[in-house]
Amino acid sequence: MIILLISLAFKFISGACPTGYMGFNCTELRDSCGPFVQQIPTWTFGELNPVAMMHHTAAAINNLLYVTGGLNGVYLNNLQIYNPLTTTWSAGASMPTARQFVSSGVINGLLYVVGGWTGSYSNKLEIYNPLYNNWTTGANLPVALYAPGVGAINGLLYVVGGWTGSTIDTLMIYDPVHNNWTTGESMPTARMHAVSGVINDKLYVAGGYNGSDLVTMEIYDPLHNSWTTGESISTARRQFASGVIGNKWYVVGGKAGSTLQNKLEIYDSATNTWTIGQSLPTVRYGLALGAINDSLYVVGGEDSQARKTLNIYNTNPPSNVTCYDLPCHEDYVCSYNGNCIATDTCICADRYFGDDCQFYNYTVPVKCYGISADDYDNVCGGMGNCVAINNCACHSRHNGNECTNLIRPPLAKLLCAIFPFWCT
Repeated sequence: MIILLISLAFKFISGACPTGYMGFNCTELRDSCGPFVQQIPTWTFGELNPVAMMHHTAAAINNLLYVTGGLNGVYLNNLQIYNPLTTTWSAGASMPTARQFVSSGVINGLLYVVGGWTGSYSNKLEIYNPLYNNWTTGANLPVALYAPGVGAINGLLYVVGGWTGSTIDTLMIYDPVHNNWTTGESMPTARMHAVSGVINDKLYVAGGYNGSDLVTMEIYDPLHNSWTTGESISTARRQFASGVIGNKWYVVGGKAGSTLQNKLEIYDSATNTWTIGQSLPTVRYGLALGAINDSLYVVGGEDSQARKTLNIYNTNPPSNVTCYDLPCHEDYVCSYNGNCIATDTCICADRYFGDDCQFYNYTVPVKCYGISADDYDNVCGGMGNCVAINNCACHSRHNGNECTNLIRPPLAKLLCAIFPFWCT
């Protein structure tokens, strides 16, 4: 009894089983993927946008990325639509007004595009319906301007700051149901070319320009029609892009003075803190961003000219190795007919073969040590696959003719030597 209590106490204090093992006696494998591998979020390149754009806007609707407006020698009204599932671009109906320095928000599946520069300041509000691929016009902004911050909260569109010949702090609120504008409490700091995002029904505005580049962040609460101050970003900049995933706000790119930026900063609204992510592969400003599921899609922008570039940042990459682009712990990996034991390495079940176990040999009956290979629960000790007569392909960390031996790390071996009953 004393030994048992000591064993249980040690197990509790030491954090239970060694890495990769579970269960009371630490003989159960956590999964068949091998050691846990924490992947780091990284940038990848997507299919180029057919149209080079800078100073445009982007937003996500129903897992598609909508990109419109901007500049490329002339003011643009193109609407480009990216499908992450098929990794392809298509063209939608052109926006009625060609303009750059536009901003946008999404309400109930509709894209609202406001303000901009057409050679003069614009007060246009144009609304795109993806279902019918058409545009309609909403009530004009009370003030013609470009480069405001925009956010959609509870069916209303919030437009704040911008440039009218000077930076402004005005907050304008559009109600699509009544097609009218009202004003809210002015933002404490007038600014243009800031980034804006919505987290938990609050509007966050950071950076931008007001005679100099800014680091300050201010947060609007529609419920109380009031502003508070949040933690500043680390790099003062303007003409950058941002997107929200969960309770985190990602801001990237832009321009600080004459220096182009590729820095990615990540704000956690739960802790009011910023951290640094992996930098964008190239410096750009005047870029646009949309967030879809766990990924950021950054499109276009300018370094020395307008670009077609699409960069994708997966904020939550798979945590283990994959077999042929499928997470190795999923049931359907290796065509359901084998186990992924390392990156792109499938151990096939009996009579299956091929890189991902997609082929079946109908002609060869197989037994391992007298047990039919079809008896998956019992053949090879339940810890492997019968791949040929008396030939067991063992799951990770098992070996022996019938896969009955468990390969334990040194700590597990030591614990088993001290407490043999624990590992039986």
